[in-house]
Amino acid sequence: MTITNWLRKEGLTQEDFVTLMHSKSYNISKGAVSKWCNGQRIPRKTEMLQVVEVTKGEVMPNDFYI
Repeated sequence: MTITNWLRKEGLTQEDFVTLMHSKSYNISKGAVSKWCNGQRIPRKTEMLQVVEVTKGEVMPNDFYI
């Protein structure tokens, strides 16, 4: 599942996702999340692992390579 689809499914905005990441002490910027959602950038390995954790495995690293 793409991160954009996950956000829609959960009813979250990109800003909500950044807040959720920060609540887990992950330092992710809104600009980074925007680029991930728009396909302009792929998360670094550590960021991908954080996304997997926060989305409870619904967004996996391979989902960024679709």
